[in-house]
Amino acid sequence: IPRGNPLRNWSPFDFEIAIKDSAIEPKGKSAKWQSIAGNIIMVYITNDDFRVTMEGFDTHRDLFVKVDEVPIEEKP
Repeated sequence: IPRGNPLRNWSPFDFEIAIKDSAIEPKGKSAKWQSIAGNIIMVYITNDDFRVTMEGFDTHRDLFVKVDEVPIEEKP
C-alpha cells in the first residue's frame, strides 16, 4: 500500500486466514494457533524455542505484520 494504514486498508479480497480452505496456512514449532477472524490469528507459545510461519503469500508482495504480546494469567 503506497499510503495509509495497511491494517485499515485490508480487504477480505486480499486474503482471509479464517476461512477453512484458505491458501494461507499458519504453521508453528512449539506454538499453537487459533484463527480469530479475517486476517487475525492468536498464537499460543508453548516453549521458548518457538517458530511461527505463514505459507501461501505471493512472494512478490509486501507483507505487513503486527504483533501484540498478550500475557496469559497462570493458573494456580
